[in-house]
Amino acid sequence: PLGAKLVACLLPLMGSLTELDLSHNMLCRVSEYDDGGGSYNATGIKAIAEALSISASLTECNVRGNNLDAESATMLAKAATSKRVMLFGIKHNDTTADFSKQHLGPVDGILISSDLAVSASLTSLRLDGNILQGSGEAFGEALKTNSSLKELSMLDCSLDMEDGKGLAAGLAVTGSLTSLAVYDNYLNGTGEAFGEALKTSSSIKELTMMACRLDQKDAKGLVAGIAANTTLTCCDLRCNNINGDCAVQLSAVVLKNTMIETFNDIPIKDMRADLFTEIDMSGKSFGIEGAMVVAGLVPVMPSLTSLNLSANSLCGINMKGEGTYMDVGIKAVTKALSATTSLTCLNILDNDIDDEAKTMIKKVVKDKSDFKLFI
Repeated sequence: PLGAKLVACLLPLMGSLTELDLSHNMLCRVSEYDDGGGSYNATGIKAIAEALSISASLTECNVRGNNLDAESATMLAKAATSKRVMLFGIKHNDTTADFSKQHLGPVDGILISSDLAVSASLTSLRLDGNILQGSGEAFGEALKTNSSLKELSMLDCSLDMEDGKGLAAGLAVTGSLTSLAVYDNYLNGTGEAFGEALKTSSSIKELTMMACRLDQKDAKGLVAGIAANTTLTCCDLRCNNINGDCAVQLSAVVLKNTMIETFNDIPIKDMRADLFTEIDMSGKSFGIEGAMVVAGLVPVMPSLTSLNLSANSLCGINMKGEGTYMDVGIKAVTKALSATTSLTCLNILDNDIDDEAKTMIKKVVKDKSDFKLFI
């Protein structure tokens, strides 16, 4: 802290200084390497924040790796944002930043989001595999003011419902973000917020919310958003708890929205264009809603002869045996099978289909000459 205060005293005297690296210096007397050993002292970092607020030349002040607490980081971010100073090592002219799997925490998220709010050139930011719970609101606020970022990836970041709502608030306003990936987070309860964001977003093209613990209520919110959105081309909602009426409604709006090119890794655009004679979509785990989307497209694909849908949780049960069995998806596939005259091979192995559904499918194909059914 004493060294930090000395640096802070000198900063106003250095009118030509533009870059300052204070990273990994125990500015608050707490080490980042020994489980935070030391007694936290914020006097030095407060002095740095005050110096930043009056500096006329500094544009970059890297304070990464100083084990700051949230209060200190927020104070620094406020001063840095007002003076357009970068805090986490991102340069003003950087177009990409990748901090994936760097053992970052929520406080680091506050500092990075401050840089995002300041940057006018950053187009891609990857934060995958860090523990950023509690920083979603800060990133959402940064998205509201940033005009350059196109891709934000926060896969497996331990984000929770409040983080998701914060990000959704930013998505609703940003005019630049085209891709948001929040795969494998704890976003149950955010469907309505993201749905509202989709209604107003003018830029989003790709939204990945795979394995985000979304439920039926979340699905309803997203359905409304997807129905209203005019820019979304790729949407991935696999491995969530979406079934029954919600799966039916979701598949219906996806099929109706002609802007969507890919849903749950299903190539909708190319299927609409009848570009396939054979499609192998095995192991995609696209679930009941995916089954219904495929079923809606098969009848308009007169060139399709072979379709592999194995290992896709068509009845809501995943490969671990988890989920709730529902036959609405497999019934839709059966109906599509009866409507197509070109298909000669169907593989639906490893989908936990019950005997009743198997009998129903076999009945449909029994009179189709030389039809190959793998069930």
